Amino acid sequence: MRRYETVFIADPDLDDESRGALFERLRGIVEQGESFIVRFDEWGNRKTAYEIKKKKRGYYVLMEYCGTADQVSELERVMRIDDRVLKYLTILLADRVDVEEVREEMAREQAEKEARERERAEAKAAAEARKAEAEAAAAEEEARKAAEAEEQAKTAEAEEGEEQAPAEPETQEETPEE
Repeated sequence: MRRYETVFIADPDLDDESRGALFERLRGIVEQGESFIVRFDEWGNRKTAYEIKKKKRGYYVLMEYCGTADQVSELERVMRIDDRVLKYLTILLADRVDVEEVREEMAREQAEKEARERERAEAKAAAEARKAEAEAAAAEEEARKAAEAEEQAKTAEAEEGEEQAPAEPETQEETPEE
C-alpha cells in the first residue's frame, strides 16, 4: 500500500449539499478495500493564482490517504470528468507504508486535537468565570455605592428638615410677683 496526497479545487459556487455529495463520492472511491483516508482537510474558499474555468476563486481540499495505484487512477478519472472539480493534483508521499504505523499516527493526532480542544474549552470556561466574577464584583460595588448615596440623601434630608423647622418662640415664665 502507498501513501498519497491529493489536493483538489472544487467549484466555489456549489451549495453545501452538492459539495458534501462530491466529497462523499471521492471518499467512497478512496475507501474501497483496505484503503483508508488519513486526513480530509477542507481549506475553504480561496483566491486562485490564475483563472480556472472562468473562476477566480475555488474551494480547496487536501485529502491524504493510503491506497493503491488503481484507486488513484479511478479517483483522478472521476475528478477529470466531474464539472464540480476545477483542478486536482496527486502526489505520492511514500512508496511502502506500514498501515499500523499510520493508524497509530492518526490516533496520536486525534488525541492531540482533542487535548487542544479540551484546553481551549477549559480556557474559555475560566475566562467566562473571571468575567462573571468581575461582573458580580462590579454589581456589588454599584450596589454599595447606591446604598451610600441613599444614606447620604437621607442624612441630607434629615439635616434640611432640622434647618427648615420653625423656631419655637421662647416663652418666659412668669414669675409671681411678690
